[in-house]
Amino acid sequence: MRIVKRGNIWWAYFEYAGKRYRLSLRTPHEGAANVLKREIQTAITKGEFHGSWKVQSPLFENVLDEYLDHILPDQPRRKQEYFLYAAKHLRQFFSGLRIHQITPETIERFKTMRLEKAKPITVNRDLRALRVLLRQAVIWGFIEHNPMDHVDLVKVTPQTPRYLSPEEISKLLRTATRHVRVIIILALNTGMRRKEILSLRWSHIDFENKVMKLDSDVTPNPRVIPMNDPVVQVLREWKQGSRGNRVFTIKSFHSAWETTIRQAGIPHVRFKDLRQTFIHYMLSHGVDPQTLSRLLGYKNWRMATSHPEGLHDEQLRRVFTQLGQDLSGPFLQEPARSEDTLVQQILRRITSGGS
Repeated sequence: MRIVKRGNIWWAYFEYAGKRYRLSLRTPHEGAANVLKREIQTAITKGEFHGSWKVQSPLFENVLDEYLDHILPDQPRRKQEYFLYAAKHLRQFFSGLRIHQITPETIERFKTMRLEKAKPITVNRDLRALRVLLRQAVIWGFIEHNPMDHVDLVKVTPQTPRYLSPEEISKLLRTATRHVRVIIILALNTGMRRKEILSLRWSHIDFENKVMKLDSDVTPNPRVIPMNDPVVQVLREWKQGSRGNRVFTIKSFHSAWETTIRQAGIPHVRFKDLRQTFIHYMLSHGVDPQTLSRLLGYKNWRMATSHPEGLHDEQLRRVFTQLGQDLSGPFLQEPARSEDTLVQQILRRITSGGS
């Protein structure tokens, strides 16, 4: 089957049961024409095509598939990831419904169902993805109004930022396996997100200039992060046993992290709390929010009214040097014999209160 635009209208041309067909899709939008093409193919597959076909409201899954194939790939990577995750749940619930059958009441039932299994913030991501999809359905002319305009997002109670105490950091480092230990040290000294750390390649790390150059393969907010001495040292030692370009090849970090916090006796710690600990440390030591927002890769942050123009990397390096000195202490003056020796020195520095 092929679709062709003649004048301002798209037409479908195909053969079925030995006959040739030419059907007007009655739309000027290529995306809508692709959806209707899927509709005809669905009707043929189900044996519901009997020589004539009337343009009608398409099935939800056909609209979703067209969006996934031709619109989502042009969106930023993080939006793609959120939408793809939400799409699985949207498809399970709304498949079989025609797009005009999705009403505010239908969406409320979906919201109630999802809240039984997911957190409010996750459900809101699903609802935002649905709003975007239905907005596109309006553009394509399948519905006149977006039913999500009459649906409220789930109220989310803001979480109090959680940061780790020196005792908790000590427990984590003492119980963690070697590769988890290195990841924890990276997170505490850089404030990087888990996914950013796990996506690192050795080609991103410049030991000579003591920086990590995070590109779009690692994060939606590319940036340069200075490395302090603890980070340089643990990464140099880690690289000695590394193969390939990937810094970390752990298959299931989630399982490794859960095991670590369980054995440490602090089961309610999230990996993102390491990032919060970094933020708390930097702010409590006088780092201004504008500088910190750049370090963290925030484009808009409630604590920073704007990003500073012309911020020099040397300024950022001084911040990281301060962090490394306070966290790791004077052990850097002595060559570490092994990664475990380095960790033990970090632990002594933490438990001594940084004095």
